[in-house]
Amino acid sequence: MRAAVRAYAQLLDGAHRLLALSVVLSVVQSLVLLPAALLVRRIFDTDLPHHDSTGVTWTGAAVLVLYVLSALVGLANRWVVVIATKDAMTRLRTRLWHRLYELPRGWYDAQEPGRVHGSVVQDTERLDLVISQSLSVFLPAVVVTAALGVLAAVLDPLLTLVLAGVLPLLTLLSRWLGAVVERYAQDWHRHFDRFSAEVTQGLRGMVMVTALGTAEAELARRTRTVEALSESGRRLAWRVSAWTIAQGTVAAGAGIAVLVVGGREVSAGSLTIGALLSFYAIAALLLRSVSTVVGALPALVTGGASLRRVQEVLDADAEPPYRGTRRIEFSGDVRLEGVSFGYDERPLIRDLDLVLRPGERVALVGPNGAGKSTVTALVLGLYRPQSGVVRADGVAYDELDLAHLRARFGVVLQELVLADGTVAEAIRHGREATMEQVRLAARRAGADAVVAGLADGYDARIGEEGSLLSGGQRQRIGLARALLGEPRLVVLDEPTTHLDDAAIAHLLTTLAELPWRPSVLVVTHDSAAAASADRVVVLRDGRTAAQEVPVP
Repeated sequence: MRAAVRAYAQLLDGAHRLLALSVVLSVVQSLVLLPAALLVRRIFDTDLPHHDSTGVTWTGAAVLVLYVLSALVGLANRWVVVIATKDAMTRLRTRLWHRLYELPRGWYDAQEPGRVHGSVVQDTERLDLVISQSLSVFLPAVVVTAALGVLAAVLDPLLTLVLAGVLPLLTLLSRWLGAVVERYAQDWHRHFDRFSAEVTQGLRGMVMVTALGTAEAELARRTRTVEALSESGRRLAWRVSAWTIAQGTVAAGAGIAVLVVGGREVSAGSLTIGALLSFYAIAALLLRSVSTVVGALPALVTGGASLRRVQEVLDADAEPPYRGTRRIEFSGDVRLEGVSFGYDERPLIRDLDLVLRPGERVALVGPNGAGKSTVTALVLGLYRPQSGVVRADGVAYDELDLAHLRARFGVVLQELVLADGTVAEAIRHGREATMEQVRLAARRAGADAVVAGLADGYDARIGEEGSLLSGGQRQRIGLARALLGEPRLVVLDEPTTHLDDAAIAHLLTTLAELPWRPSVLVVTHDSAAAASADRVVVLRDGRTAAQEVPVP
């Protein structure tokens, strides 16, 4: 419970003014009810004994007006809290995106994709619902409960003590059942992460499963995951229900105790019926407010578990590989000098030397597992070598502002990612560029022929991940995106995935004829695709096995 309170306090940091306004409105809402309680006492102690029907009518009308006014103040209070909580969720999601872009590649390598996706999507969605449905009523209810408690003490201290007698029991219940619910909420989160990851994998592998005829076995595995998630959800829901019912029963017992003790005082003549009923009216509102507080606690506990998972991402102890600040006019010269790197204790790259000179086209060739993709990641500054140094124009990456340097790179990765949108938006990829610049990049990449075949041209939708395009069309659009900024270094990762040897040869010739003549690094396992390069570097077992000039 304490951890959940701290997490929510951090979430609402920055909403102090709105929360202070909520406290003021909650106090006003409670103070409005004090005259109502006194008017109830008047009805039973004065108007009814004197058979004053007119007085009863007007006093009842006044009570109704006060209750309506209190409800209106409560509605305004709810709106203030909703604004504060929604603003907090906007800030949280924005911070989360900022952090995700800051985290290094090594951090992602150590995470389960379903876990990260679950935190970014499901946990924030669940937290948004909890805040909207529970926290937005919980915060005002806490203040109203405190204010009504003060009013009750003013009306009758003894009966207020009777009501307060349930607090220790409610506190014990909240601590015990809250800890139980939190434990089962964490278990449910683990099962949901597994389910989320399997859904992502299942959708991506649907064609493969159908082609292999393994749908029955896959379905059995997915069913076990769904059943485990369902069972975990049942265990959590049962304990949440038990918590809510237990707290409601205790609160109801407090109301009965007030009625019994107050009734005995009336029988003894130390309390009037009007005073008892006026206190009972406040007590009923107080218990309803308490029920709102305790009723929101289970949801807040489960939401707190989601918030802490999100906070783990925000607080991830992962340093970027480089922290330099120097900016250079990059010419396309990149060098790896004595570089060694491994994802664990075993080195994958060993004492590697690699040179890309300005305007040079270099093909990095080697079998699968030779370390080609790792070399690409090292060139892009996604990893820091365990030994050796990577330089751009003779300056070590340690000194450089890598974000500024990467803006001078053009990269077409093997797993090409295209966001849903138009062709022009895919080429721009969030950068400022005129349509003329977009068309020029497409023409240089050979994507203008692709665009010409689309009914809406550059305004044609490409679908999520470019699903409305063929593999070759996606590759061309990706290359146009890479060339838009006139990069000084172009990296092509396994271009043979969607382009044949002739297309690759034409592409390398085109890149060599560009006005600024960028350096080009072609990463491939196909030696035929490297025939048009100026120099071929053969990589085997993490080392340079040979360097050669291809025979024309």
